Amino acid sequence: MFNDIFQVGHFTVGSLIGLVLGAFLGHRLAIRRNNQKAFNEAAIEFKSKFLYALHLIDDGNPDVGVIGSEYYTHDMAQRKFKLYLPKGKLKAFDCTWQKYKNWHDVRCNRSSEDVFYGDNEPDYLAMRDLKGKDLIEALMDFGDVKN
Repeated sequence: MFNDIFQVGHFTVGSLIGLVLGAFLGHRLAIRRNNQKAFNEAAIEFKSKFLYALHLIDDGNPDVGVIGSEYYTHDMAQRKFKLYLPKGKLKAFDCTWQKYKNWHDVRCNRSSEDVFYGDNEPDYLAMRDLKGKDLIEALMDFGDVKN
């Protein structure tokens, strides 16, 4: 009777478990592959929006002017990219984006009067030593493509 289970042509519980397990693993691997592909595409698009600004800064343009003109493009890129970030990285990304946003708000939205005479503002003093290029590179680190 025990030998009848292992004969060819018989449907067994073991074959049913193998079938279900194989289908489940194949499905999970396909979902993971699709999620990785979507993240990689979003990361490439995200980083491409920031590469132009980095190029301009590296060419000698002031970071305040470059980020001031590119900020809204960067804001839209980060909103789209956040949808694909894993939950574990989302809080760190939000913190880094907030630093970038605060830097933009303080450094790029200053009046001529503030630029020439307003060096004692606490917000400005806190942001004065931060470089826009460093903030952009920190944001781009979140877009490293997964293999």
